[in-house]
Amino acid sequence: MSRQKKTRKKESFEDKLSRLEKIVEELERGGLDLDRAMQLFREGTQLVNELSEMLREAELEVENMESNFLDRKS
Repeated sequence: MSRQKKTRKKESFEDKLSRLEKIVEELERGGLDLDRAMQLFREGTQLVNELSEMLREAELEVENMESNFLDRKS
């Protein structure tokens, strides 16, 4: 699992989002055994957390750039 996390850290936002969409589609189709469904759910939850963190970091970066721009403009 730790290797999977390391690999996922290098993936882009779009790659992670695409994987999450595939997981959701597979879960919605149904017909999975409980172990597979739980595995996909855990992976999906991890992806949601990683995507949320990436969005928070991007938002902070934009806010910092905006603040620096406004400071220089004054």
